[in-house]
Amino acid sequence: MNYPRLVFAAVAALIVFFAWGFLTEGWLIRKDFAALAALYRTSDLQMKYMPFGLASVLFPPKSVY
Repeated sequence: MNYPRLVFAAVAALIVFFAWGFLTEGWLIRKDFAALAALYRTSDLQMKYMPFGLASVLFPPKSVY
Protein backbone atom coordinates (compact mmCIF):
# COMPACT_ATOMS: atom_id res chain seq x y z
CA MET A 1 0.00 0.00 0.00
CA ASN A 2 1.24 3.47 -0.84
CA TYR A 3 0.98 5.31 2.52
CA PRO A 4 2.20 8.74 1.33
CA ARG A 5 -0.46 8.72 -1.36
CA LEU A 6 -3.09 7.74 1.20
CA VAL A 7 -2.02 10.56 3.54
CA PHE A 8 -2.08 13.04 0.66
CA ALA A 9 -5.60 11.93 -0.30
CA ALA A 10 -6.80 12.28 3.30
CA VAL A 11 -5.34 15.80 3.59
CA ALA A 12 -6.84 16.79 0.24
CA ALA A 13 -10.25 15.46 1.31
CA LEU A 14 -10.02 17.38 4.58
CA ILE A 15 -9.23 20.61 2.73
CA VAL A 16 -12.13 20.10 0.33
CA PHE A 17 -14.46 19.28 3.24
CA PHE A 18 -13.65 22.51 5.08
CA ALA A 19 -13.68 24.61 1.91
CA TRP A 20 -17.12 23.25 0.99
CA GLY A 21 -18.41 23.93 4.50
CA PHE A 22 -17.11 27.48 4.39
CA LEU A 23 -18.63 28.13 0.97
CA THR A 24 -22.06 26.77 1.82
CA GLU A 25 -22.61 27.59 5.48
CA GLY A 26 -20.23 30.50 5.93
CA TRP A 27 -20.95 32.32 2.72
CA LEU A 28 -24.00 31.20 0.76
CA ILE A 29 -26.55 30.63 3.53
CA ARG A 30 -25.09 32.91 6.22
CA LYS A 31 -28.07 35.25 6.03
CA ASP A 32 -30.41 32.34 6.81
CA PHE A 33 -28.46 31.57 9.98
CA ALA A 34 -28.36 35.25 10.96
CA ALA A 35 -32.14 35.50 10.80
CA LEU A 36 -32.41 32.76 13.44
CA ALA A 37 -29.56 33.92 15.69
CA ALA A 38 -31.78 33.98 18.78
CA LEU A 39 -32.17 30.19 18.55
CA TYR A 40 -28.44 29.48 18.84
CA ARG A 41 -26.09 29.68 21.81
CA THR A 42 -23.94 32.77 22.19
CA SER A 43 -20.29 32.53 21.14
CA ASP A 44 -19.18 32.35 24.78
CA LEU A 45 -21.45 29.40 25.50
CA GLN A 46 -20.41 27.67 22.29
CA MET A 47 -16.77 27.92 23.30
CA LYS A 48 -17.62 26.68 26.80
CA TYR A 49 -19.24 23.49 25.48
CA MET A 50 -16.89 22.93 22.53
CA PRO A 51 -14.55 20.51 24.37
CA PHE A 52 -17.52 18.29 25.21
CA GLY A 53 -18.62 18.28 21.57
CA LEU A 54 -15.15 17.35 20.38
CA ALA A 55 -14.89 14.61 22.99
CA SER A 56 -18.25 13.21 21.94
CA VAL A 57 -17.01 12.94 18.37
CA LEU A 58 -13.72 11.30 19.33
CA PHE A 59 -15.23 9.01 21.98
CA PRO A 60 -18.81 8.15 21.00
CA PRO A 61 -20.99 6.14 23.40
CA LYS A 62 -20.87 2.36 23.03
CA SER A 63 -24.61 2.01 22.36
CA VAL A 64 -24.81 4.05 19.16
CA TYR A 65 -26.80 1.43 17.28
